[in-house]
Amino acid sequence: MKFGENDDGVILLTGRSASGKSTILRLIAGLELPTSGCVSINGRTISKLTNVASRMPSWIKIGQLEDVVRPHPVIMSGKPDFDDSLQVIERIIAMGRDALHKHENENKLEGGDSAQLEVLAWDFAKLLGLDERCSLLPSQLSPSEQYMLSVACGCMVSAAPAISSRHEDDNDGGIPYPIILLDELFDTEVASTVERCNKGMTNLINCGAVIISATHRPHYFRGMSSRVVTLSGGKVLSDK
Repeated sequence: MKFGENDDGVILLTGRSASGKSTILRLIAGLELPTSGCVSINGRTISKLTNVASRMPSWIKIGQLEDVVRPHPVIMSGKPDFDDSLQVIERIIAMGRDALHKHENENKLEGGDSAQLEVLAWDFAKLLGLDERCSLLPSQLSPSEQYMLSVACGCMVSAAPAISSRHEDDNDGGIPYPIILLDELFDTEVASTVERCNKGMTNLINCGAVIISATHRPHYFRGMSSRVVTLSGGKVLSDK
């Protein structure tokens, strides 16, 4: 299966429990290696894993993929219960800073890195419909906005490696957009909340992001999915 090429919506992984949905996400994220075959991201095959990033929040998982083209895929498995110690934009920037510290092995951030993080945080906030809510506290957001805040944080974690790996001669004017893997993230929510998240996730995809969702409720994504892969026993039953 190839993900991301010509996909202009959320890619859905469906099937009963233990059908292999979460396993595929873990393979893409670099948390596991396949027992046969191979996994490739951006045309490069994952052949080795380094240590999984530590001290990340429990709701977000990121593997350390050796020699894989940035950005790193990030698994999101639950809506976080944000405290109100930081405003929305501060929280998004802090998640990017923490991820960059981990990628840099705790090296001190350069001034340009910090500036890039702030620009990127505002970019994701705008795409996800949070730009006019950035001065609020997380508890002041609606349920759908809280989900978009968590997605913005996931985007920062995914894109952080691209910041530290850029070279002075990079003139593309931007950073690779994220690879976000949703592990039944919305399955316990009401459909209307997911529908209100539609525009933000579509905006991300239109800018180059790849979003793959393992879900038992594919109808929640009606109108924003481009592809449905149905699994059973670890095998693909259909891909359309």
